[in-house]
Amino acid sequence: AIRSSQQRCLRLIDDLLQVFRAEQEGLELVRQPCQLLGIAQEAINTVEPIAAPRQISLVLRQQGSGGMELQGDPFLVQRMIENLLLNAVHHSLRGQRVWLQLSQQDGLCRIEVRDGGQGFPPEQLPLLFQRFGQRGSGSPGAGLGLYLCRLISEAHGGRIRASNLSGGGARVVVELPQQES
Repeated sequence: AIRSSQQRCLRLIDDLLQVFRAEQEGLELVRQPCQLLGIAQEAINTVEPIAAPRQISLVLRQQGSGGMELQGDPFLVQRMIENLLLNAVHHSLRGQRVWLQLSQQDGLCRIEVRDGGQGFPPEQLPLLFQRFGQRGSGSPGAGLGLYLCRLISEAHGGRIRASNLSGGGARVVVELPQQES
């Protein structure tokens, strides 16, 4: 519990620093060819120790074959996926699954994270990706994770959006161009 709390505090501090730097100087991308599948697997490895005590399974699916080549900043893309997964884990019930699905089409890499929680309050959907936007009252977090995800996706020339699933739960989709625009 102490280690988990310490990691959460360190993550919050790092989120604050990333957001501050991004707002002051813009996000500095270190673009390089990278494999989205490998980045996603690393993100899952990072988040699994947080999900495991709550018996939440992280499931990675990939449509198509190959590693999904992307011209981007692997550190920031991994950070974005970790934030999306953590958000989904924190809003899932014990024993549920969080799905991370990767696909590519028309020069875009698509990252989709789905959970089986309560979904987003409809009135908060327009505010989710704003600084200090929260996903419901009593939610854990400082409201910076999804904002940072938006900054990272936009710095890569991509976009991010969220919706509720018809059977319950939430979905966040990020689309990133495979090549620098």
